[in-house]
Amino acid sequence: MINPLSSAPPPPPQGQRTSPALSDEQKTLISDTLENVDADNLSQAQALEIVETFAAAGINPSKELASTLADAGFDARTIGDLANSAPPVPQATSEQVDLSDLVDYLDTLLEKVSGTALSETDKTSVYDGLRERFGLNDGESILNVTA
Repeated sequence: MINPLSSAPPPPPQGQRTSPALSDEQKTLISDTLENVDADNLSQAQALEIVETFAAAGINPSKELASTLADAGFDARTIGDLANSAPPVPQATSEQVDLSDLVDYLDTLLEKVSGTALSETDKTSVYDGLRERFGLNDGESILNVTA
């Protein structure tokens, strides 16, 4: 009697993982991501964005990814090296940001740029607009800052 498992390929050796084939959606994402990037003038920020985009889509480094990148004129190792040379992200700590603090900060930025500060009426209007736009009640924060 023939064992039905005898025709299956052997499992990968210990420590090695096989990457699933890229889906059509992932291939489209790769193409769309690289569409407006110049492979010859790739910046560290662009490489980091590419790596983050691929990771968010579940695209892991693989021979197929390297081949797909090469077909588009990119070198996978160059992208990885550039992205990995980015400064490390600081450990995240959580801090709530009050909307009024946000409005005051925006006011400071606006004053630096235009030389004109917001009036108290303008600040209140911005504050109320932010609360309404994001469905926040008094005392709720629009942002959760990590630093």
